[in-house]
Amino acid sequence: MSNTYSGDKSIAKLVILQKYLWAYKRILDNNWEQDLWYVDTHAGNGVTELPDYRLNIAGSPIRALEYDFDAYYLYEIDSGHWQSLCDAIEERLGIELSFGTLDTGEEYAIRGSDPRILIHNMDSMDGVDWLIENGNSYKHWFTFVDPEGLNDLEWDLLRKLINRGNTDILYNFQTSGIVRNSTDGAEHAHQALEDAVGEDVPRNRSQDFYVQWFRENKIEPLDYHTASRKMTSRGSSNWRYDLIFASGNETAVNNVMEDIMQNEDTLRADVVEEIQETRERANDPQGAFDSRLRFEEHGSESEMSQSGLYEY
Repeated sequence: MSNTYSGDKSIAKLVILQKYLWAYKRILDNNWEQDLWYVDTHAGNGVTELPDYRLNIAGSPIRALEYDFDAYYLYEIDSGHWQSLCDAIEERLGIELSFGTLDTGEEYAIRGSDPRILIHNMDSMDGVDWLIENGNSYKHWFTFVDPEGLNDLEWDLLRKLINRGNTDILYNFQTSGIVRNSTDGAEHAHQALEDAVGEDVPRNRSQDFYVQWFRENKIEPLDYHTASRKMTSRGSSNWRYDLIFASGNETAVNNVMEDIMQNEDTLRADVVEEIQETRERANDPQGAFDSRLRFEEHGSESEMSQSGLYEY
């Protein structure tokens, strides 16, 4: 069982996540003495299927486990996806997990140390509540929030993470979905939209407007700093999302973003290499994947820092 998304944007998103994690860990390892925890609120099943290329690639939890955080807390509400995630971690990484059930009935899988890995079959909000209640408040979290759609996200979850403090967030903002569901003709979806980004969300605005509005009117008033990178397709107007990095430390935002703002050729080469290596493993060689991705930087945080990775 695997998640099914269009190939190019999925690979690009995962490459960007890895760049964030590499830069983030390198910077904090040199400036932070407390433990660093990786938290994934929508962990999925560990494998992303790319039907366009007939390939399966490692998902976000598998990639994050390469970066030597002190502990990993993964949350997935779908029981089938949760089991597949546990299987993927055991089979792909050779990690042996033990299984159990919480007093509240949710199943979990755990490795106790080196590093600690805890995978809960529970809702992301319940998972964050559980970790806040049971975890050490001095531990610093890197939290990846990557919902499949608006129905999988609540603004209350992001606000809870920010209010917890000592937490940096990489959030997959569902830009095109928010625009589609904000129109007068999508009244049936307005409640889901309000749950996702807040009851004060304006209607009938542009993609750029919603990204800026969310950063400036929702996150930054909570004393968090933000920067973002735009993912879009030149060949299709059907999708766009923005990866928003948010932290209570302005220096952390600036340093991490500066570190990963690489030139177009470097980023494209990373994506090309990912695809080619996966094709080789799948014994499905195809023509070179070249010149379809472009990376651009768009100003500083004070000017609504965005960067774009365009598929064309």
